[in-house]
Amino acid sequence: MTNSIFAVDPGKSTGIAEIRWRPDSAPFIIMAENVDYGPTDMFDAVTEWAQQTKAMPGRIVVYETWTPLGSGADPNYSCQLIGALRVAADKAGIATLGQPSGDRYGVKNDVLKASPYWVSGSRDDHRQAIRHALTYLMNTVGHQPTKLALHPRPTR
Repeated sequence: MTNSIFAVDPGKSTGIAEIRWRPDSAPFIIMAENVDYGPTDMFDAVTEWAQQTKAMPGRIVVYETWTPLGSGADPNYSCQLIGALRVAADKAGIATLGQPSGDRYGVKNDVLKASPYWVSGSRDDHRQAIRHALTYLMNTVGHQPTKLALHPRPTR
């Protein structure tokens, strides 16, 4: 039985990732990318993922909650993306979980870089989405990412 996580690091520069896992194998990345999504694009992306994974019993949308950091960033942008993904997930009957930005650092940089979960790219947002998915797996499923335990594809 395969499960799927759609993870989002929202903002003007947004990262998305899909990670799947089975109870008997390591999680594996289906996709991870940096996107320039508006709210409609985010709604469509979550809706499309929900359609593609509707036969999977364990689905969740994990996202970084927006916290004012005093950086002058426009709060409306992240909040609109979060709203769009939550509406799309709710419409599809899929649970959502917001994580504070600091939660993603449960997966240390050296562990991530040495693992198959490190995805290259000039922007870092897709890697932050991956961290949110892995943090969910650590805290909820009990998966413990270590340099030796991570595999990009199931071993079976």
